[in-house]
Amino acid sequence: MDLRFVIKRTKDLTAAEQHGVNTVAGLAFAGDTGGQGFTWAGGDWQLMGSREDMIATSLGVVERNATVGGSPVRLGGIGGVATHPEWQRHGYGAALMHEANDFLRNELKVDFGLLVCSEKRSHFYVGLGWQIVKGPLMVDQPSGKVELKAVTMILPCTQENWPDGVIDLCGLPW
Repeated sequence: MDLRFVIKRTKDLTAAEQHGVNTVAGLAFAGDTGGQGFTWAGGDWQLMGSREDMIATSLGVVERNATVGGSPVRLGGIGGVATHPEWQRHGYGAALMHEANDFLRNELKVDFGLLVCSEKRSHFYVGLGWQIVKGPLMVDQPSGKVELKAVTMILPCTQENWPDGVIDLCGLPW
């Protein structure tokens, strides 16, 4: 695989990198209406996989202190996982997620990774070590706290035992 991975703080992206990330996301999510109606958090970090000097796949990472069943947890949120349609089904998304998993565990050292996805996409993440957990998943929105109804998945990083109870992201979803 001829991908070169770079991770940068989102605020430090060049204009060309931001354009590449936006282009890949726009193409990958064209016609996807799953997140409509929600205000989403921007990522703290951007992980990009480039091929021939062009961003082929990317995702955002949010660092967040949240609660589960009232207990504090430190999360590394994964969002906006996107691969350019031309390079889908070539293993780029899986390679990107392996890089992200390593970043969560080894660099951020969070308790757990957390992502939300549709039922039809959950099998992809299960194959990469992510686990489906029960909610409800509560998120902040301009109108107040609401439940986000999606498949919630976690990746054990520095902790093994996910607590039971209501998941409160204590902020916007990612």
